[in-house]
Amino acid sequence: MLVVAIASLVAVGCRCGGNTTSEPAQPSNEQTGIAYGLDWLPSDTTIVARFAPGYGPLADYLETHPAPPDCVARLLPQIAATYMVHRYIADPPVTVIEEDFDRDEVERCVVTALGVELRRDDDDPRLTSVVGGDHESWIGWSDRRVVWHEDLERVLDLLYAADRISPESLMASLLARVSQTGIGVVGTADLTSPFFGTPCVGFIDRWQYGGSGDFAGRLLFADESAAEAVIAAKAKRVAQKPGYVGQAALRMWEFRQEGNEIALGLGLANHHPSDLVRFAEHFFVPTGAALPRSKP
Repeated sequence: MLVVAIASLVAVGCRCGGNTTSEPAQPSNEQTGIAYGLDWLPSDTTIVARFAPGYGPLADYLETHPAPPDCVARLLPQIAATYMVHRYIADPPVTVIEEDFDRDEVERCVVTALGVELRRDDDDPRLTSVVGGDHESWIGWSDRRVVWHEDLERVLDLLYAADRISPESLMASLLARVSQTGIGVVGTADLTSPFFGTPCVGFIDRWQYGGSGDFAGRLLFADESAAEAVIAAKAKRVAQKPGYVGQAALRMWEFRQEGNEIALGLGLANHHPSDLVRFAEHFFVPTGAALPRSKP
């Protein structure tokens, strides 16, 4: 609970919404060529969730604290965007808040709201440890960014990693399709090989308050023939005898091919990237370091 509360305070402007099908704006960054200036992402990043102001991964804080401390209310308008950065599907993500925060103000607010102890690192002035009882987590401070995680090494990686994503990477091309409003989740994980026999090269999911949720998820393939193969495999699964693995879900979920992409009649990460774990497990996709489950 302490971990959730700390991250909630740093990302307190976050709330989640429903899906949308509107075409996202195409952001750019002239210096790096990477949308939203996300050149700081480590190269081993496979999933990124972006939350525009008014959205975010820890909406429970505001849901359960309708009258937050005054300092929280002052920090709220300063949030430009919140990110969750994963190395793999079930990786506990690093939370990154983007904006020009005053470090002293944020640290005072954390102490006031949570009653924890903060310790600035003597060896690295960009680090603050957060101690509550026998639990410790870390906040890293960078230009326009606040980085939080329980694992110090993950925080250091976001602050100092020499190997960052390149403008030519698949991840960079996916980030360019994330809308400036609402919530977007992109990733390079293969979600289709185990169940459908054909790999996808990535996925996109996005949603927003008031959206219908229709075709919010998209699977990306190397070419049209790969997308066609998955459409055919899905149809074959649906036609299997009653009770076959995944049949009921596949009957409800519409797949619509658009060139080398498949638009899905469902979201891949509804309301939170952790929903990807359930989606992946349903289709026998490995979610982390564990060995993959047996194929159906």
